[in-house]
Amino acid sequence: MMKRIFQIGLPLLLVFSAVCGQTPQKASEGGKLIFSGNAAALGANHAFDGILLDARKGSVRIPALFKKSGYNFLKTDTAVFSADWFDDSAWQQSLAHYVRLSRLARQTGCRGIVLDTGSQSLRQPFAFRPLGKSSLEAVRRQVKRRGGEWIKAVAEAAPGIEIVCTLWLNGLKDVDVSDDLFLLADFAAGVLDGAPDTVKITDGNGQSLSDRRESADLRELSASFYLDAPRVVPDVSRDKLFRVSAVAVPIALDRYSPDRLIKLRDDIEQGLKTADRYVFLKCSGRDWYKKYSHLQAVLHAGKDPLAAALRFAGKENLLKNGSFASGVQKGKPEPDTCYFGAPYWFSWQDNRKKQGKILLEKEGVLFRGTAKGTVVQRLDDIPPGSLLLLTARFKYQGNSLRGSLSCNFRDQKNKFMRYSQVKTVPGKPDAKGWRSAAVVVEVPEGMKYMIVNAGVSSGMFAPDGQDVCYVTDIRLRRIVYPWNK
Repeated sequence: MMKRIFQIGLPLLLVFSAVCGQTPQKASEGGKLIFSGNAAALGANHAFDGILLDARKGSVRIPALFKKSGYNFLKTDTAVFSADWFDDSAWQQSLAHYVRLSRLARQTGCRGIVLDTGSQSLRQPFAFRPLGKSSLEAVRRQVKRRGGEWIKAVAEAAPGIEIVCTLWLNGLKDVDVSDDLFLLADFAAGVLDGAPDTVKITDGNGQSLSDRRESADLRELSASFYLDAPRVVPDVSRDKLFRVSAVAVPIALDRYSPDRLIKLRDDIEQGLKTADRYVFLKCSGRDWYKKYSHLQAVLHAGKDPLAAALRFAGKENLLKNGSFASGVQKGKPEPDTCYFGAPYWFSWQDNRKKQGKILLEKEGVLFRGTAKGTVVQRLDDIPPGSLLLLTARFKYQGNSLRGSLSCNFRDQKNKFMRYSQVKTVPGKPDAKGWRSAAVVVEVPEGMKYMIVNAGVSSGMFAPDGQDVCYVTDIRLRRIVYPWNK
């Protein structure tokens, strides 16, 4: 069966299968999307979103969209290892294969190799088999020694190489002597002991996130690596272990049905926040991807949620009077706010700090000498579960004031839903001095109404009375992803 692997990373990756006699063209500045397949098993061209692997020519074409980072990998597995770790001749042949592969990775512009350590090959090299008079401890010592020899040979062939292991320390804490991967922990110990500091080894995690529900689960998965890894390789110093190691977050793409693509986007986004280095997306089967007409957009939305939100946000502004036209008072005020001339908007200042001025001017709302203050609008008709994009523009004159854009919620008892607040700050100025701010808002369940805030703060210092900040063009729009219509 053909296997495909996509990886999105911190950066995203592109993986090519390394098949004897086939050399992929140099993936110069190649992809942000990882593609892997058994080229020998394809027998024909297979295209996926513009990425084409030709099994006969061994070539790879990468669309311009992905020609940015150069973080590409060659994929192999451990089937090349002999089940007899004491056979020096077979071992030298195995080493020669991985040395050639490591050099090929460098010659083709790849970052390193993906080693499928959990592959179910017939040899099962990491299963313990009593060989002659060799005891269990003797076999374990030999496997550890081979691990050190392997990493040294690979590192010499490609200094600074990066290795992603699909199954590594995080999946080995509960294995016993009857397990097919029992000796992998000893091999890993040898690899880690012998690895130079220039080598980076990423644990791909043999688990799937497709059934996980909360971002806390992702953090737990990552944290378990740092807790359990030292127990799996107790003879490796913690300093060396964590100096060359990192943890990835795995997701099984083919376990997401077409109606769960929002969950997939969320898992990718949370995974990227959790992983040290990569989110490791795996999938199998020849035609599974035909079910997902928007898969590439989903992957990119997970990688860069804000860019996707800006792309798919609707045109309707759910806020009233986002440009701050003047007029008579309208809308519901929040406690401790006052009307300043723009319908539906009210101003607030922290009475514990120096009071400044919040005025309505031609360019928008003007904050002058305000230590901490905002303009607010209440919205009662936004349904819970909505996915929204909040944007605004800011302009500074002086150095003491800094803007912010936020959204918070009140529950059915009119209490602030403290942990649901979202907030952002303006970015770099354009040619006219205006700075854009944007944030994705997920409206929580149990919400009674929401409040949009745009304001300034001078931090710990008293504001200069002459410094000002303008705010205008506040918009709140629904995000309508094409896969969720």
